[in-house]
Amino acid sequence: AGSKGVSLGGSVRSLAPAAAERTASIDPSLAPSGYNFDLSVGYRGVQLSGGMSRVDGGIGGRSRQGVDVGLGYGARNWQAAIQASAERDSNPLSPRVASPDPRYSLEASGALALSPRVSVGGSLRYRLAPENPTPLDPDKDDRAVMLGGAVAF
Repeated sequence: AGSKGVSLGGSVRSLAPAAAERTASIDPSLAPSGYNFDLSVGYRGVQLSGGMSRVDGGIGGRSRQGVDVGLGYGARNWQAAIQASAERDSNPLSPRVASPDPRYSLEASGALALSPRVSVGGSLRYRLAPENPTPLDPDKDDRAVMLGGAVAF
């Protein structure tokens, strides 16, 4: 993270059927499709990020929408961040009794550079159980601990 100036980053990804599939006799509405848009702004080590995504499953009719927002801070040898997100899943072939509720999650992460070429990092994530569970989305909270490292050659 630099200490001077404003930094701006963004990415856009789309998922679309391959050109051969589009020209074949397959109905385009049956193929999976989606998009993901992310944007981040940083200033003096502080970073604010956000994103939106949507994936339509095609044949199964299942779709998922998501939104996330994050805040982070980084110094020369370390960085820390917190991110909140919400996802909504829908399947018109097996509707729920009530409207699908979003699942919320919170993630805290950090990283430490041990040397210019070696770093370690980790994160903790907690995701709330859905209010209206289904067999594919059971009534339980998700918890995860992730640890990692990087070595640059």
